[in-house]
Amino acid sequence: MTAVPPGRVAAGGMVDMARGLRTALGVAAITLPLHAVCALAPALARRRVSAGRNSRAVRAGGHDSGAVPR
Repeated sequence: MTAVPPGRVAAGGMVDMARGLRTALGVAAITLPLHAVCALAPALARRRVSAGRNSRAVRAGGHDSGAVPR
């Protein structure tokens, strides 16, 4: 450390800070979309289940037959 001139001591710290910042941003860039997918998955699953329960068979004439599919 004594071989580094006093005016250049901060350069190593700046490089380390840039590496740490790059790592933190990389982790954030990966986890944000993953978090969004995990947050939306239960809502989409509930929507599919409720859509399956509420569907009713329709006759060829376009009128609701009142039958509930199995």
